[in-house]
Amino acid sequence: MDLGKILSKLSCKFEIFSKLESFIHKIHIGSSKKYSFYFTNDLGQVDIQIKDDKVAINISKIDKSEALPALVNEMQKDLQKGDIFLLEDAQKQLDEFRKCEEKPETKDTVTYFRSLIPQEDLNVLRAAIYLNECFKQHQDISGLKNEIKLRYGKRGVNICHLYSQGYFTQLRELFDYFKSQETDIISAVRKFDKIYNFIVRLPFIIFVGQDKLKSRIKEEIIYKKNQLLKFNSNIKQLHIHAIKRDNVSKTKEAVYELLKEDTTLAIDTEINDGDTISIILKILDIEIQ
Repeated sequence: MDLGKILSKLSCKFEIFSKLESFIHKIHIGSSKKYSFYFTNDLGQVDIQIKDDKVAINISKIDKSEALPALVNEMQKDLQKGDIFLLEDAQKQLDEFRKCEEKPETKDTVTYFRSLIPQEDLNVLRAAIYLNECFKQHQDISGLKNEIKLRYGKRGVNICHLYSQGYFTQLRELFDYFKSQETDIISAVRKFDKIYNFIVRLPFIIFVGQDKLKSRIKEEIIYKKNQLLKFNSNIKQLHIHAIKRDNVSKTKEAVYELLKEDTTLAIDTEINDGDTISIILKILDIEIQ
């Protein structure tokens, strides 16, 4: 998709697109670097922001009654299969996202973590909340998940997984506990930050998707178990999650096959309702040769 060409068509009518066209022209001059562009309403008064090879455009600066529909219309004309702009329902998606943001429970979660986690992680959390709402309504979320992966990488995907499985509720309880135990808030935040940055790397959590083979599930369990043992972690559990019946079936098969092969693992908890499965494996205190 040639965003520069699209903006050029619209720049004579809308000032914001004229600014964007000029800006994009400048960052491309004399550079072989490729940039990906995305729209956000989280830049405050800033029109455009560059971070690494990503350019964020402040959608709140675009007139919603005329400019935004015009932009979406032009992008739809130029939309190619495989493009990273998933805009066939852009206006609708934006409206639904805003509705989700206005919900009291969303505001409560975002406000709570605003001063606890990095700004980029907070943006992913907001997206994860919306993603979860779409999933509950049985909407296809593959495109949204792909956008998050493209924009925020593995860490962004991890945060989405953590939110969908309720780990942010546990993180909240953890910080509340630290606050009750520490004499000052700074000490509590430091303790939380250390654990949060450990957890967000998913050292003890495995999510099984459609593209993960049974053999790969077993390999990942072994790898993460050995990583926890190698670093003398106090965590002696592995959490495995899957949704959809095919994923549930292969997850259960992989775990039970592995238990026959590896005597250092045992099931602590298994919750399986057919459509979802969560298994907690205990790492037993057996010396690994």
